[in-house]
Amino acid sequence: MARRIALAALTLWLLHSEGFAQVPDAATGATIPNASNCSALHGAGAGVVAVRQFAGPSMHWAHSLWMPDGWPTIVYGPTYFQLPPAMQRFTSAHECGHLRNQSTDEFAANCLALQSGGFTLAEVQFIGAFHQNIGPLPPNYGGSGAAFWAITVARCPALAEPPL
Repeated sequence: MARRIALAALTLWLLHSEGFAQVPDAATGATIPNASNCSALHGAGAGVVAVRQFAGPSMHWAHSLWMPDGWPTIVYGPTYFQLPPAMQRFTSAHECGHLRNQSTDEFAANCLALQSGGFTLAEVQFIGAFHQNIGPLPPNYGGSGAAFWAITVARCPALAEPPL
């Protein structure tokens, strides 16, 4: 219980301490457009650290992982760079959400991305429409883009439709 309270407090602090920027690629120094400055717990117990982010091979828009040295990392695949800016911001915040939550739960990552992303109502509607137009997806994403977004709305309705 104490660990959950500590993680919740850490998450709230992290949500208010970071934003979106042109994050430098950890490997090359080139910029990653619309990437989130992200901090997460180091996997080897080194406390909260800045997440390493770089362009690299990924079968997805991006993916997050802990490297063998424990460092939390986001890898942006080639398709990330073809996404519209709002989708890049959402994707970056979503992957950061996985690291912050220390979870593979796609919908919890979506909720955290929507909560921390500073998206306008129009951007949230665009992100929803974009997802609804995606075809088949693996089961952990709900099976389709439409199901992925519908489950996101069901899991975090206040965030999926922010007030005007």
